[in-house]
Amino acid sequence: MEQKKIHKIRDDCRLEMNEELKRNIEGRILFAYSGGADSTACLFFLEKECRLLGVGLDVFTIDTGCKGHITMQNILNCTKKILSCNSNSTFKIYDYKERKFYNDIISETFDAPRSMMEIYKQCYEDRVIPCGRLCNSIMDSLYMEILQEFNTSKLFTGGDSPKVNSQGKYTIFWKKQNGLYVVRVGAGFGITKKMVNNTIIENNIPWINPKCGGYDTDCLIPGAVFSSIFNGRESVSYSELQEKAPIIIEYLNEREEFGIYAPDEIQYCFKNLDISSSESFKELMDIFNNI
Repeated sequence: MEQKKIHKIRDDCRLEMNEELKRNIEGRILFAYSGGADSTACLFFLEKECRLLGVGLDVFTIDTGCKGHITMQNILNCTKKILSCNSNSTFKIYDYKERKFYNDIISETFDAPRSMMEIYKQCYEDRVIPCGRLCNSIMDSLYMEILQEFNTSKLFTGGDSPKVNSQGKYTIFWKKQNGLYVVRVGAGFGITKKMVNNTIIENNIPWINPKCGGYDTDCLIPGAVFSSIFNGRESVSYSELQEKAPIIIEYLNEREEFGIYAPDEIQYCFKNLDISSSESFKELMDIFNNI
């Protein structure tokens, strides 16, 4: 995509974010915080804007059981740091590790309800990357519950790329088929990978890279599945990547399109697969062995 068009989309999304926050003055918004690097930067920007405008900020995290100890520590440390000067904010962790789930998407793999951790364990054993339809079907159902608890209709998330609405316009708003209404904060603030890293460093945010791989810095699953699929190899050909894990190509191409990754960063990612570190891989295996 041309740089001029990217800048125009970013400007429009930023305007949408400003207008949405102003609509909530003297009200509250709800942000789903994953604990990853992108989500952490989004929380930092969002808290600052909410504090300046007088918008109440409720933040929550869903404990899936597969985030790992470094990510869970990041969640505690970063929310404490970022929300410490905001008396009009709250934070809550929901533990859904043992909650059982069953829907049309899950039924394609399982013949009975399974807990979140059992589903993820089976995905790993079957070399299936849960990101996308399966994981979203679980999370979206939980988000709907939490929205009802907070008596709100919109969920703010760290989504970094805009969506296209029914009028063909790029937007931060995403109305899902199940009725979930999402505001993509990353797209609203125009975050890039470089911007995320600089924000964390320059503001002394106590976020530590868990090195879990999978282009996902808050979950142990994707990087471990990649490690399993490619037998621990970090360097694979594009054709092999396309054959065995096309979701990676889709993910990277979308983020290159909107300038979230710089061209040199994309080339590096295609040549160096983001598998999990041995420590995070071992931690996930220990978690699964104790189910």
